[in-house]
Amino acid sequence: IGALATVILFAKAVDSLFTHHHSIAFHAIIGVVIAATVMIIPFASFTASIPSCVINVLCIAGGIIAALWLDQLNQKFEK
Repeated sequence: IGALATVILFAKAVDSLFTHHHSIAFHAIIGVVIAATVMIIPFASFTASIPSCVINVLCIAGGIIAALWLDQLNQKFEK
């Protein structure tokens, strides 16, 4: 029962936060996402070797291309 009450109260608190302080809440979430992304990037593997660096850069480029393509696809089907 305690966990259910916590989930409900947390959802109401987040809803209230977005209702009354949308900009702050939005920027806080973006900050958490960026910080989490930076923490999982393997920076040491960029300097390990040239092939490792090339593979990392190709994967980053592929991820960006896939994200942009999926965004275009999403915009096409939203209408």
